[in-house]
Amino acid sequence: MTPTPNPPFAGPAAEPGAEPRPAPPAVPLTTPATAPRTAPAGISTDASAASAMRSGPGARPVNARPAGEPILVASGLTKRYRQVVALADVAITLHGGSSTAVVGPSGSGKSTLLHCLAGFTRPDAGQVTLDGMAISQLGQRTATRLRRERFGFVFQSDQLLGELPAVENVALPLMLGGMSRRAAIARASEWFAPLELNGLESRRPGQLSGGQVQRVSIARALV
Repeated sequence: MTPTPNPPFAGPAAEPGAEPRPAPPAVPLTTPATAPRTAPAGISTDASAASAMRSGPGARPVNARPAGEPILVASGLTKRYRQVVALADVAITLHGGSSTAVVGPSGSGKSTLLHCLAGFTRPDAGQVTLDGMAISQLGQRTATRLRRERFGFVFQSDQLLGELPAVENVALPLMLGGMSRRAAIARASEWFAPLELNGLESRRPGQLSGGQVQRVSIARALV
């Protein structure tokens, strides 16, 4: 999953008469995504922002567990591309009931980190575990099945199939997982109203606006 770089969060406006806070120092574009094991740099968490279970229409628990329990754990992640160090001994723990943002300038290793966490890219060193299972060393077929069943992705480029209507794009992961076409279409259709896509189920991606295409991608990640 490739994140879209966002502008830095400016924070709340200062109260009248208060001295403005100095801006944080700029991070060089060549700085790899490094992080101490106790508080990863460039990673912020909010334990009350999200649920570990997928919620919404047709939702089903995914290995439901108490909020705050570790789910995805990475330690010592290192990844180099020739002379470029994308990740240098990065550690991060994602807990149930938490929302995490990976923030940094272009080229700092955000995409590489997410690719390693999801099993797309094998790190040169370190490991990633999901519910205690090491996923950084899985075979391609097993990793593909795991991503389909346990991860949801919203890409910068939507990655929708242009020849399929929107509802079938959303239903595709379910059908690949063995669900019947009728049941998959029914479950996928339930996400269109909450995302304000009512009546667009039969439209193909080329017939949708950019925002509508992204919301179809979000539905596919949530289904």
